[in-house]
Amino acid sequence: ANIVYVYDQTNGNRDNVHRSVNAGQNFSLSNAIPGNNNSSGKLSVSAACPNCLYFLSGNGLWESTDSGQNFSFISNPGVGTGGFAVNDQDISKMVLGYVDIYNSSNGGQNVTQTTWWYLGNGAHGTGSLQDRFLNSNSYVHADMRIAKRVRGVFSIGTDGYVAETDDNCVH
Repeated sequence: ANIVYVYDQTNGNRDNVHRSVNAGQNFSLSNAIPGNNNSSGKLSVSAACPNCLYFLSGNGLWESTDSGQNFSFISNPGVGTGGFAVNDQDISKMVLGYVDIYNSSNGGQNVTQTTWWYLGNGAHGTGSLQDRFLNSNSYVHADMRIAKRVRGVFSIGTDGYVAETDDNCVH
């Protein structure tokens, strides 16, 4: 409860996380996130791993297992950083993306596209675009802005609306 993380994506040094161990009274910088190259990113934590902190940027996904002091590179999903969340009950499950939404069931090693903003191709059935939209469980409005997870349920906020899923954004 005393550890607080702050990430300042507006400053000139986006390779560090500000970390407090005394409920925000004082902050110190983490060690540099290796390979981030000053790319702006998002943070996520999970109650399932109290000492873990996750960082996603356009240059990759990293994990800290020592409360945000050091980071290890996991992968480079290359899917955008509009929103990012690690499941609060299972750190192997993550949701990330921007225009479309992706999930991971193996801690970010691999990601799978699970929603599509545009349903105008054959992968989403036949019929009119209206029918595809009304009958699709894979459409989510574009431009994810935020992702959160509470009791295993992911909430995705886009610039159009909020969507929820309890199956790691598979449907």
